[in-house]
Amino acid sequence: MDYLLASTLKPRKLALWEAQQTFVNIFQNLEYDENYKSSSSKLAEQIEIYLKQNYKNTITNKDLEAHFHVHQNYLARCMKVAFQRTPLEYLMDYRLDQGRSLLLQTDWSVQQITEETGFSQASYFSKCFKEKFGMSPKNYRQQYWKPAD
Repeated sequence: MDYLLASTLKPRKLALWEAQQTFVNIFQNLEYDENYKSSSSKLAEQIEIYLKQNYKNTITNKDLEAHFHVHQNYLARCMKVAFQRTPLEYLMDYRLDQGRSLLLQTDWSVQQITEETGFSQASYFSKCFKEKFGMSPKNYRQQYWKPAD
C-alpha cells in the first residue's frame, strides 16, 4: 500500500503504470485459501465430485437432495453460482463429454457408450450429443477418430 501511495507523487503516466504493475503483483501473489471458500461453493464442489463418481447411475434432484440433506433448490443455486449450470445440466454435460472421449478412445458401439455413460436410450444420447457437438456420435467418430496403427 505504501508503494501505491508513493506512486501518486510521481508524474501521472509513470504513476499509473506503477499502480497497474503493483496491482498485478498483488493479484499474482495472492494465494487461494480453502478456509475462505463459502459453504455454498464447498457444497457445489461436493456435488460435482458426487456427479462425476456416479454419472453412470440414474440421478435425480430428489436423489441429490436425499444424499446431501439439502433442498434441491439450494443445491441448484449453489451449482449455478459455481458452475453456471444446475446439477442435472452439469451431469448431462459430463456424460456427453465422457461419451465423446469413449467415441475417440474405443471402438465401442454407440449403444455400449450410451449404457456406459448413464443414458437409458441410444436415440436420446445421440440427440443430446448432436445438440452439444453439432453432429451425431457416428459422424463425430468418423471425423475425429484416428485408429491405432
